[in-house]
Amino acid sequence: MDLLQACNLADDAYENSDIFNSETDTHVRLTTIGTELYVTFRGTQNLEDAINDAKAWLVPAHIGHETFWVHDGFWKCWLSVREEVFSKIMTLKPSNVHFGGHSMGGAESLLAFVDYMISRPFVAPAYHWSMGCPRVFGVFSAKKVDSGFHNLITRWRNEQDEVTHVPPVIWWRRHVGNLVQIGNPNKWVDDFILGSDNAHMVASYRKNA
Repeated sequence: MDLLQACNLADDAYENSDIFNSETDTHVRLTTIGTELYVTFRGTQNLEDAINDAKAWLVPAHIGHETFWVHDGFWKCWLSVREEVFSKIMTLKPSNVHFGGHSMGGAESLLAFVDYMISRPFVAPAYHWSMGCPRVFGVFSAKKVDSGFHNLITRWRNEQDEVTHVPPVIWWRRHVGNLVQIGNPNKWVDDFILGSDNAHMVASYRKNA
């Protein structure tokens, strides 16, 4: 998986979905390339998504015999499509599963990845990628995720992408996985305003692919 492929998958997920829950407006795109399965969650696209983004308080997520403290909005979105996503994986029986997404999609797919790795019967090895992903886990839960899955998680972050800085660390939140930095940190203020050149957009990540 490289950044260009991640951008292509993320753009496709904004346009198409194979799994959809109307109550949470959660969209998932399933893409098969050879024997590899890419499970890509759509990022924020409308007011309903923004409301779920804003539900940033931590709630306990019980996964297998483990408990993680996670972002409430993202967790509820993931649960709304969980059984259908896992059913598709079981049916397709891929050689590898790649969970991922941009922005909100990166956060929801991260929860899907951790859930899959812990609670489901082993189907295939799994990996996670994200671009512009906000923080999902409380600090101690993030450490728990990293202790088991750090090397399976790739996180691309544009230096100017404000979404990757929320919720703030002073709320006891932490990122997980391997960080790949792109962009120019000195342009952060210039790129704060939303637009085609906004550092959070897939197009901005694509420029660095």
